[in-house]
Amino acid sequence: MKPREYQKTGIKFLADNKRALLGDDMGIGKTLQAVWAARYLKAKTVLIVCPSAVTYSWLKAIKQAGRTNWTTHVVTQEVEEIPEVSVVICSYHLLNSPAIYDQINKRWGVCIVDEVHYLKNNKAQRSAKMLKRGGIAAKCVYFWGLSGTIQPNNPIDMYLLLSTLFKDKLGKYANYITYIRTFCGAYRTAFGWQFGKPKNIDRLKQMIKPFYLRRLKEEVLHELPAKSLSVNWVDDFEMTEEWDEMLSRIDTTKNSLGLTLDEMTEERKLSAQAKLDAVSDYIEGAEEKTVVFCWHREIVDALHERYKGKCVKYYGGMTPKKKEEAKERFSNSSRCKYFFANIASAGTGLDGLQHAASRCIFVEIPWGFTELFQAIDRLHRMGQGQPVQAEVFALRSPIDEYMIKTISRKHQNFIELHA
Repeated sequence: MKPREYQKTGIKFLADNKRALLGDDMGIGKTLQAVWAARYLKAKTVLIVCPSAVTYSWLKAIKQAGRTNWTTHVVTQEVEEIPEVSVVICSYHLLNSPAIYDQINKRWGVCIVDEVHYLKNNKAQRSAKMLKRGGIAAKCVYFWGLSGTIQPNNPIDMYLLLSTLFKDKLGKYANYITYIRTFCGAYRTAFGWQFGKPKNIDRLKQMIKPFYLRRLKEEVLHELPAKSLSVNWVDDFEMTEEWDEMLSRIDTTKNSLGLTLDEMTEERKLSAQAKLDAVSDYIEGAEEKTVVFCWHREIVDALHERYKGKCVKYYGGMTPKKKEEAKERFSNSSRCKYFFANIASAGTGLDGLQHAASRCIFVEIPWGFTELFQAIDRLHRMGQGQPVQAEVFALRSPIDEYMIKTISRKHQNFIELHA
């Protein structure tokens, strides 16, 4: 496979920058561009950190586009001895293992961090291990972060990356207070800093332009079919006593609905359970293969139980090998019609579904638009030959209406930064 012209631009951009962020739209080949760039540099050692669901996708890309003399190893256990090889692929989860981290916290020719927006929280272990003083990023000759949604909700999501990797280019905005006041709509309350509508986005875009490259699918993949997203409102559903009691505590005048995080989680799960019959009726009426995204594993299991023999499931508790086997069965077996997946596991990085399906359904609504769009783009990517249809099932209830409004607001903030 030869790089396309826009991919050649991406390869040169990475190779020319020892610290860079590749923010291309989902599905246009960030993985291969990074591998080709490392190959162009003739890197002798490469570390790839990625979500566990896509470790074997990275292994496939290395074998497809890497140097012929590269040797590879995928880290699969919390305690194992990593051999002396050219390319090591490690998941974020195993990065947190002291035994693994001690072995990979060393000098690398190239470090590639897939879904680099995972490093937005300065209190998370993975962020500290990658970015804090003495972390992996400081030891790498080249450090490239990949993400199609580098700013999921607000410019604060980028601050840790920018202030760590590009501090010299931020100038006065490397200061946290200056940054959040200038770009994040920050204001102080009795409970600390809160973030409102982003500001001065044009200034922020100009500031990150030298080290941040982003292209949209419609700009470079003119042959890609159309994509549509619609909300399928469910009016007829059964109200359980438990759910009725929960709804009675909701205050629709508040942005948070007046529920605790645990109550919101339980409410979303009850909402999904109430939609199962409507979703089943819908997918059974479709002849084509269908990808069904859920948030909770219990919902994945409930759907999988209904369609045993005609489906596979894909969630975080499975090993990367089992996940790959599920994807291959869905892609290659004519008897396997449904791919029931947890959004957190299948919504990012997963490649190959586009060859089997062009329709996806969301039983549960994710917290943010990035999870929604990333999941849809498991189908809307290079290799898709049919228009992609995505449908979100939502109840006419306060919780689902609130989730839809929240996603719309966050999407608008993202568009303003990346327009």
